[in-house]
Amino acid sequence: MRVLLVAFPLRAHVYDLVPLAWALQSAGHEVDVVSQSGMTDDDVADLIRSAGLPATALGDRADLAPLTAARRAGRTPELAPDALAVDEAAADGDTTGWKWNRHCMATQFAMTYPLDGLPAGHRPYVDHLVDHARAFRPDLVVWDTLCFPAAIAAREVGAAHARFLWGRDHVGWLRARSRQEQRRAADRGAPPETDPLTAWLEPLLERYGHTFEEEFLLGQWSIDLTPEPMALPVDHPRVPVRRLPYNGAAAPPAWLREAPGRPRVCLSLGVTARLRPHRGTADGGVAVADLLAELGGLDIEIVATLSPEQLASAGSLPDNVRLVEYVPLDLLLPTCSAIVHHGGAGTFAAAAAHRVPQLIVPVPRWDEPALARHVADRGAGLTLDAADLTPVSMRRALTRLLGDDGFWEGAAALHEELLSVPSPRDTVPVLKALTERHRTGFRRPHGGSRTAA
Repeated sequence: MRVLLVAFPLRAHVYDLVPLAWALQSAGHEVDVVSQSGMTDDDVADLIRSAGLPATALGDRADLAPLTAARRAGRTPELAPDALAVDEAAADGDTTGWKWNRHCMATQFAMTYPLDGLPAGHRPYVDHLVDHARAFRPDLVVWDTLCFPAAIAAREVGAAHARFLWGRDHVGWLRARSRQEQRRAADRGAPPETDPLTAWLEPLLERYGHTFEEEFLLGQWSIDLTPEPMALPVDHPRVPVRRLPYNGAAAPPAWLREAPGRPRVCLSLGVTARLRPHRGTADGGVAVADLLAELGGLDIEIVATLSPEQLASAGSLPDNVRLVEYVPLDLLLPTCSAIVHHGGAGTFAAAAAHRVPQLIVPVPRWDEPALARHVADRGAGLTLDAADLTPVSMRRALTRLLGDDGFWEGAAALHEELLSVPSPRDTVPVLKALTERHRTGFRRPHGGSRTAA
């Protein structure tokens, strides 16, 4: 079968898709990995090709500054700050994390998939996706949970389609909450309120003559990397798949080939976290240089992966601290006794794959607080709230992590738990069967959108 995988244009999102794309390709299926051109500083197509996969970059880089300003000023009603006001019932009671998730979903529609306000000559991303799908003729479209226009492209060519959940299903959870609120309003005899998720999608759907259906938001089913104990209560077909760590193609540095003379600890803020302007800090407030100076007093070797800006601000550090801009965690972690990180899912997966105890200072972006709790609950590590982070508190937590063999046992148990989830290779036959059930066949091979000018 032909499979179109639509990645959100961030490095970490692309990396999550790579093992599934490999599994499909090695099983003899034709794949193409698509992403939006120019939305980030990384050339995402080059990242995909470096993994040995076909890559297609679609669309143009639009000037998004006016759209960003309009959203922040609340001039787009469906994207106003209270448009998703269900914080009192936020998943796991994590109101702070949920507010950030809400922000993420709002900005994707306002900034990434606009129909209006584009510079002259730019076409919306949905048009590029539909055109490419008509040319590629996929049997299955697998789309990142934030790549909503891909569901429209799948419908246009009669392909089966599934969301790719790299984290917990906040979109499905929000949709369930919104429908619940609508039912309560109906029971009270109140007029129905506009659902923000459907309101966001409707202009894209109308462009191609469609009306809202649940699968345009949730897919026909979901391919889910989230560990079962962490999953949100969403009633939607789900195919679990093991998250395999992939951190990019790179040769190991020479120093990594030598066994460390004392316990090695990795300090990583993750790739996506670096997209925010930390200005040399670990969490926006604590200087990385201060943390490293404090940890340098321990009898350990520290490998800190930092952005160029953080490297420049590090200053003079202890001799047992090695600063690097980047080294793939899949190469580094087999030599480590512990890792300190921000709670990113890719970092979590790499640590779990190599049975490395984790100290997590969660920086809320999507699942980070939940991942930290998951690791701590399984005895595979510790969590330190960002509000409590100081050089001294991190040193104490890391000393405890390294000194208690129980964390090694917890990390091994977490590793075994993940091994019980089907691998991408084992998932391919399931996807093939679901594709045969849902695919309707190619249609409308020519022409543009029904309503496009």
